[in-house]
Amino acid sequence: MSETQEEFNQWVLENEPIFALTANHTGGDFVADSSVLPGGAPTTSNWLQPAPVPFGSLSSAPSSASTFSSADSAPTSAPTSAPTTLTPPDKVSLVEQYITSEVYSGNEEFSLTSAIRYDPALYVHHYAANHTVSSSDSVTTLVDPSTLSSSPPLPTTAELYERALKELYTLIEEQKKVPDECFFLLELHQQRLQFGADFFNWDVEIPLDLLRSELNRAITAEAVDWRRPYKIRALVDKTGTLTLQVAPAPVRPNIFSGLKSTQVSGMDPVYEVYLDSRSIMVSPFTSLKTTKRDIYDAARARSLRPGSSNPLQEVILYNTRDEVTEGSIFNLALYRDGAWRTPPLGTGCLCGVVRHHLLSKQMVVEDDISIKSLSHGEPVLLFNGVQGVVRGILNLES
Repeated sequence: MSETQEEFNQWVLENEPIFALTANHTGGDFVADSSVLPGGAPTTSNWLQPAPVPFGSLSSAPSSASTFSSADSAPTSAPTSAPTTLTPPDKVSLVEQYITSEVYSGNEEFSLTSAIRYDPALYVHHYAANHTVSSSDSVTTLVDPSTLSSSPPLPTTAELYERALKELYTLIEEQKKVPDECFFLLELHQQRLQFGADFFNWDVEIPLDLLRSELNRAITAEAVDWRRPYKIRALVDKTGTLTLQVAPAPVRPNIFSGLKSTQVSGMDPVYEVYLDSRSIMVSPFTSLKTTKRDIYDAARARSLRPGSSNPLQEVILYNTRDEVTEGSIFNLALYRDGAWRTPPLGTGCLCGVVRHHLLSKQMVVEDDISIKSLSHGEPVLLFNGVQGVVRGILNLES
């Protein structure tokens, strides 16, 4: 590919999905953890307060098989009060204030959505990190995805990569089976979709098996070249219909490159980050990922600069308490007191899958961030389910 990484990334942002798939699950027995939070969200999701766990592999954990069934009907409206668990113990949640006000009618038409990255490189890295070989071609150090760089792999690692690609070819080309490891944080995407359906009181189940099956069908479709990465936008409406939209995604040699101390020019994307000129009204549609994006679109229209030399741009949003919440397409973290700090969910930010993952691995911590503490030129950590973790530079110049 002759274009630069930045040009390709910009093209991806403007590119329409190449096709879409639609499915509706009917049949099977519902199986779920009987232990639930007061708001009805499975404790296995733990979206509200991700508990720190010991650092481990950054690749997706093996999936456990479960079967679900769709309900016969869906409610005509969403609840008019928020689950009590959305309120942090130390302050009143802006989200709860919004839902209990007259602003939220519960009758909005929208779909839940989650943007899932398909990338064969994820499987290759997972394979290299979890396989050992004989002493004749031994590998002395397993690959940790968090330490991968853009430098060429060692010969022994390259050998593992070659084996992984051969195995992947057999799985996808011959068996028409796409491994879960090709999808970035697959189980977290499914859990968040289900959490959103539960929150809005939709009588809908979003089984992992259905999502996995439809993703498999999308990647093995004739229009798709499984050797390249894709952004797969999953949409679920209140009837339980699942639609997948498939579009090319930027190449990311290291999905966690933003965590590196040094960014490689032309390889690791660096965004120009601006501060929005006005606060936003937080709502369920900022806390949960849906097709209702008016707030985000308006912030981008106000703040982004089409004439900038850097086409990669993001805008920082903040609530009526002047607390940073998130970006328009990324969750974010800022470096404070020796740690990357990300706004807590009580500010109204999106419960992002990568945000959840980084918190669980203790790579970021939650903390309130006032817009008054922002400094021109400071680094910003940006993360979402398609780009992974990237860097940005804050530009406060008017």
